Amino acid sequence: MVKTFFVLIAVLIFFGSRSVFAQSAVQKAVENVKESLDNLVSVKDGGKSDELPLKIETLRNVIDLSLAEAKDLKAKLLAINDSEKNLDWQKKVINSLNGALDYYVIEKQSLDDNEDKITSQDIKSLASTFKTEREKNYLPQINEVRDFLLIKQEQNSIQTAEKRAQRISNDLRRLTSAKISGVSGLYKLLDKANLSIKSAREINNKASESFYNLYVSPIIQANSSSTTTSTVVITSVENLGENINTTSSPSSTALAALPPSPPSIKDLVKDSLVKIKDAYQTFIEMSSLVRKLLQ
Repeated sequence: MVKTFFVLIAVLIFFGSRSVFAQSAVQKAVENVKESLDNLVSVKDGGKSDELPLKIETLRNVIDLSLAEAKDLKAKLLAINDSEKNLDWQKKVINSLNGALDYYVIEKQSLDDNEDKITSQDIKSLASTFKTEREKNYLPQINEVRDFLLIKQEQNSIQTAEKRAQRISNDLRRLTSAKISGVSGLYKLLDKANLSIKSAREINNKASESFYNLYVSPIIQANSSSTTTSTVVITSVENLGENINTTSSPSSTALAALPPSPPSIKDLVKDSLVKIKDAYQTFIEMSSLVRKLLQ
């Protein structure tokens, strides 16, 4: 029993070092690629002989990093066996990542094949085109995948905490059977930890719901029949005509009274993580109390 609670401290340290935001390495890669592309597009040619090879190598590194980034995100998506409700979204994003991978491979091969003929102006043009394509067709997907992975990783953290709480509950029953005095205080702390875990799951569920509304539902609606779409469009146009005649513009007072924007998925997951950390902190308090009870 004592060993179980001492292990909790090591678990908390491990948990803290493996935060659901550990995939920030992906975000770091995005920032590095953006910075390198911005430099290639905006920096003027100084006319030095060693500048061109450096620019070529920089663009090659950008492409390599983009390739690794897209492969990593695709692998993480394929590794998650999610519910069917998100299946259409996963297929769409994976297809988008495949398109990005194909584009990156072609660009890298073209750069390698024409390296001896490329000028500084060519590099600037290539970097500009690459940046535009990346921002248009790829970066939006990164944000979606990031939100998806955050939710899933936090769900795993919640499940781990729930299992930990159940194991502790089993240990407390053994302490009760052993007639150890003061066990009631441990039960109160366990209730506190379970409440934190419950709150974490509720917040994460809100994040999942927000994700569905933002990314999944539009795809399902887009896949609906063309007949339904046409009917909706016609109805919307008719309603618009009615609204033009009956609805006045909102006053500045009404605009000022608008509620604040809802929290982002990232913010929700972060709040959920805080609740899980609260639960582990309570586990540590229980560990300290157990040591006192058994002295």
